[in-house]
Amino acid sequence: HTHHQAQGLVVGVDVEDKEPLRIPLVSIYQPDTRQVRAFAVRDIQRVEILDDRSAEDLSYFLRAAQSEEDRRAATLRLSDGEHALLVGYIAPAPAWRVSYRILFEESQQSADSSQQSDADKNKLQAATCLLQGWGLFDNQLDEDLEDVELTLVAGMPVSFRYRLYEPHTPERPLIADEERTVNAPIEFAGMPPPAAPMAMAAPAPMMKRARAITMAADSVATERFSAGALEASTAAASTGEERGALFQYRVAHPVSVARGPVTVLDMGDYAGEAVLPFTRAGGELIVPYAVELGINVLEEFDSTRIISGMRVRDEYLLIQEWDVHTTRYRIHNSLAAPATVTIELGLMPGYALHDTAAPQEQAQGQARWAVACAPNAETTFEVRQRTETSRWEQVRSLAPSTLQEFLKQRFLDEATYRELSGVLEIYGQIEAQQRRLEEIAREREAAYRQQQQIQGSLAPLGREGEEGALRSRYVATLGGIEDRLAALGAEETSLNATIAELE
Repeated sequence: HTHHQAQGLVVGVDVEDKEPLRIPLVSIYQPDTRQVRAFAVRDIQRVEILDDRSAEDLSYFLRAAQSEEDRRAATLRLSDGEHALLVGYIAPAPAWRVSYRILFEESQQSADSSQQSDADKNKLQAATCLLQGWGLFDNQLDEDLEDVELTLVAGMPVSFRYRLYEPHTPERPLIADEERTVNAPIEFAGMPPPAAPMAMAAPAPMMKRARAITMAADSVATERFSAGALEASTAAASTGEERGALFQYRVAHPVSVARGPVTVLDMGDYAGEAVLPFTRAGGELIVPYAVELGINVLEEFDSTRIISGMRVRDEYLLIQEWDVHTTRYRIHNSLAAPATVTIELGLMPGYALHDTAAPQEQAQGQARWAVACAPNAETTFEVRQRTETSRWEQVRSLAPSTLQEFLKQRFLDEATYRELSGVLEIYGQIEAQQRRLEEIAREREAAYRQQQQIQGSLAPLGREGEEGALRSRYVATLGGIEDRLAALGAEETSLNATIAELE
């Protein structure tokens, strides 16, 4: 096959009305030959766009076509008569952007500025600054917007996608039938023939039971369900009325709100979106649909323990404390108008609010406050929760400075303080005696090691001459060690007696 290339400007496409896809022709104008040539579309294998701007436009429209969602058609049917109809819809659109221009101008001085005063010179040198903003809106529709009022809102609305048109079938558990044993039918003996008028025999017991059951069955059979009684036994929550091809329901009683998306309109303008949670009839909903950029909230946490009281029991001190948790909100309102900020906080189990404003609402472990915030100012709001705890502490482990602090804070009276101070002094003496006992034990161990060393050196020495003199010195040293051990033993006995007396 022979391939030919043609370069030119596309001036038109010819198609047949009856068969538009059978023999379409593309007309191309070639400037170099000043000719218009027609090519069959089926013979064209490749098209190359030489104009950069046209290539960019084609790429833009292709991307827009790929990103465009499927369009949906809505049919409105009205009943007979005149109607005041307002139709609105929500469609996703690109966020609008803004571009600013700053124009700075300085006043020109006159030629004879030397003859003017300093105040006039400063006045002439005053500059002006103009800030100009340009809103950029992307129109992705196939037509121009004419007679359309456009409102651009600067903020941060909540927006999301919700698969509302796709059916959702939740997973449901499989419940098996319960096996039940069916009792056998109850059979009664047949009624005997009537007795003679003069017979006075009593009927058999089985006949009494059969007659009683038969009478009960007859009495129940006379009370049967009717359509009117069944309809009157159930109160309908809504009433229906035909409206042409549709059906209109009027809800006469409050009903529960199922979970679903909601679009918020403020004075007819789009403000944001939210998801309503399941709420029972009579409940209250707070719908967060946007972020207020003019208000900034900083949340801080703090915890501390505050002594509330103490008691002395034997050798221990029972200290009762408040475990206090503080949540601090620093609300900065940069708006020009006052605002009310709603704070919702989960309450801690076992804790109670303390030194905090009473909440407007409190239920199921949640509390809510409405905080008034002045314009262009910072407001601080604190929520304190506390619970009472207790701990045991040995009196002998307390320092004298700690007792003085307890006395200063009036957790202890003067008499208790003096008694505890005396107890601490006794414990101090006992600890000093015990430290001395530990030193005696270390000295005794060192003396034993010295004795063993001297005894090892004394064994090979003779009793005459220099060895005899050295032997005598070792013996004298051993005697001194024995005297020291005896003194340590006596001191140890005295210390133990003193400790026993103090305790």
